[in-house]
Amino acid sequence: MEKEKNMNGNPANFRDSLIIVIFLVVASLAYFVFAERPTVAQEQHQHDDMTQPHGSMPDLDQMIANLPEDYDGLVQQGNMYMDSRVYGMAIEAYSRALAIDSGNVNVIVDLGASMHAMGDIPGALNMFKKAVKKEPDHAVAHFNLGIAYLGLDSSKQAAKSWRRYLELEPNSPLKDTVQNFIRMLEREGA
Repeated sequence: MEKEKNMNGNPANFRDSLIIVIFLVVASLAYFVFAERPTVAQEQHQHDDMTQPHGSMPDLDQMIANLPEDYDGLVQQGNMYMDSRVYGMAIEAYSRALAIDSGNVNVIVDLGASMHAMGDIPGALNMFKKAVKKEPDHAVAHFNLGIAYLGLDSSKQAAKSWRRYLELEPNSPLKDTVQNFIRMLEREGA
């Protein structure tokens, strides 16, 4: 209970900052790579097996079967897999945790971040929207919502989400970078 209180009460904790930095880097690269391609949102990213991590892994079915069944254990495993960049397993663990208790916005955001990392931008967008609906002042959810909108070529929505992030986190260490992204989008007609 103490850990959850700290996660909810301190949105600028290390994990949130790490997630923001990862998404900022991904968004930066995606924006510059796809800036000349206005129809990126129409391209479909197909993933035959969303639980298949990259690289050589032990038997995936066995890994899934060995996931804990309790909420806290599933969240811990999801965090471990996310930190290890085994996003497919993180998605599985977070999804199972949310099936038990759908109330923790941080887990919803982490599920969305894992989905985004696997290329499921629409799924990630839905998770971030769900998080914002449950907790309208969740800064990281707004930041990630901006990343997802940018990935779907919704520049106006991305800028709007990032403005809200800056309202909620006016002293964010990413403030200057986010403001630069907003200005860039506005110059391009956002």
